[in-house]
Amino acid sequence: MKKILLPLLCGVLCLHVYGDTRLSYRIESGSWPEPQSREVIEKISGDQIEFSSSREWGEFVLLCTAGGDTLRYMMRSYESGTVMEARREGNSVVVEAEDKGEKVRETLMFEKDLPWYQSFDHQFFDFALSGERKREFYMIRPDKLSLTVWQLKRVGVETIETPGGAVEAVRVKVSPSGMFSVFWSAECWYRLSDGRFLRYEGPMGGPGSDVIVSLLAGEENL
Repeated sequence: MKKILLPLLCGVLCLHVYGDTRLSYRIESGSWPEPQSREVIEKISGDQIEFSSSREWGEFVLLCTAGGDTLRYMMRSYESGTVMEARREGNSVVVEAEDKGEKVRETLMFEKDLPWYQSFDHQFFDFALSGERKREFYMIRPDKLSLTVWQLKRVGVETIETPGGAVEAVRVKVSPSGMFSVFWSAECWYRLSDGRFLRYEGPMGGPGSDVIVSLLAGEENL
């Protein structure tokens, strides 16, 4: 089966409140002629949070617990026709993917008691606010349809500029676990007061790919 790509950035976040929120992000890269924008809808109901977005490249839907642990993830590429859906079932995750008519179904087992995060930004809010120094987590590698272990490290608290003014933010570093951490890493910032995802800075793809910066540009209660 051809390589199935997941977007590294979803540009979404989690807050411990009820209701719907429209989140706007400004995305920049030195290799782009101009910045891009992304909007994500956050819906909070009971003890679950759903994030969804639809752009020219495709759409995604992410359902997670109030602590950010993934329950279901769906990504569809309009251009390639690729569809991938993964859902948690007990101590495993069932992955179903389709690429140009070729279908694959895999059941992946969680061998360690680790959370499952399937994006590189919004799901880390719980770690950012926890005070922990380090945390490992699972992520599905889309080209292999296999589980890989990643790690989060708390860098510290610093002041950053946002559309609403300067705020204190927790800086978090994310990288593969183990020796591969020297080859790829990115950083995320979360508002200290509520865990809002504010900024991402890191590679757009694998090692050596262009660096992108995603910044919170606006948030609106719906």
